[in-house]
Amino acid sequence: MLKEISIEDLKPGMLINKVFTSDKSIDLLFRNFHAKNQEDVQRLKKSGITRVIIDLTQQPVPEPDTHAETSLNAKKRFTNLKQDIKVAEKVFNESKTAIENFYNNTHSDEIAINDLAPVLDKTFESIRENNYALLTILHMHRNSDKFLSHIFSVLSIVTAIGHRMHFDGNNLFSLGLSALLHDIGWSRLPTYLPEKSGNYTEKELKLARQHAHYGLSIIEKIKELPQNVIDILKEYYIYEESHHLPPSHDDTVYANMGKLITIVDIYDSLTHGIKGNNQRTPYAALQLMYKQAQEGDIDTAILTQLIKLLGVYPVSSAVELASGERGVVIELNKEHPLKPIVKICYDANKTPISGDLIIDLSSEEFDSKRKIKGVIDPLMFGVDPYNLLKLDAALQETE
Repeated sequence: MLKEISIEDLKPGMLINKVFTSDKSIDLLFRNFHAKNQEDVQRLKKSGITRVIIDLTQQPVPEPDTHAETSLNAKKRFTNLKQDIKVAEKVFNESKTAIENFYNNTHSDEIAINDLAPVLDKTFESIRENNYALLTILHMHRNSDKFLSHIFSVLSIVTAIGHRMHFDGNNLFSLGLSALLHDIGWSRLPTYLPEKSGNYTEKELKLARQHAHYGLSIIEKIKELPQNVIDILKEYYIYEESHHLPPSHDDTVYANMGKLITIVDIYDSLTHGIKGNNQRTPYAALQLMYKQAQEGDIDTAILTQLIKLLGVYPVSSAVELASGERGVVIELNKEHPLKPIVKICYDANKTPISGDLIIDLSSEEFDSKRKIKGVIDPLMFGVDPYNLLKLDAALQETE
């Protein structure tokens, strides 16, 4: 049984008996043609064919759609990611408690540095097992404990970078311990100060800059603190006091660790709007930091390591596709940095999408509309009317 249909109704798997075209060579080429997949359908359309006759009695099963399979795999990975995040959140919360207890004890004569060992061990283990889960929760909105969350965030990101750079166990420990101690001077200042969003007043800025002085005085009192940790922290304090690194400054491994902590501290402060900064998207924060690197204020090579870890479009970035759809980056793609995994939240008409529509952009190469057009700021008026373009909302959505 034969049926004439529009080319727009042609689906993969259909067997074509005849095509309508003025070009006989094309007619012969596609006579009894099996459209196996979407690419075959596109070939017919590009040939100028508008109508075809299909054989309804001989409809073979279409070839598996690898793009659909990839998107299905992306959804499975998203489900697994949400499960891994629950484990990472436990590490996150337990670590914040330990950090808080340690920082509250800095006024005592005896500061027990060993109290931080469990935090380092759990963080190192979490980074080894699934750094994506840990890095994901670090980009989620922080309603409370912003300062403690910041300390743990800096620890986690520098550890992940150190792991990527194949630091040995001793260097990784020194880097991690330094990250935990880098903001210890704030414990001598008003508690609201490190968590303040927006510009400091002149008086607040003067107070805030004293944290480096207080931090140095505290770490020098800690017994059995390795000298290399002190050297790392001194490098960080140089930036905190001057807000730029001298061009000819020390380039030893420990000095570079101090610069790494500095850069990660800046990034997390910008993305969460603390320490007198206005909140920025991860993409905007990296753009600003790149400009600072071009001006010589921060180290370009070390900033590059941060960008390699976070990707061109960091997790939690709200993006608009060329199709008009809007979504949230939920996972990076190592092989295709410009094509991360995105959860679509709004369709092309800006209508909210229910459920989990997870798209691996690397599987959509045949569709030019499924490319990232640009990063958008969900905080801007009208961009995200239903508050869907936030990582928290994307992760909590039911399947």
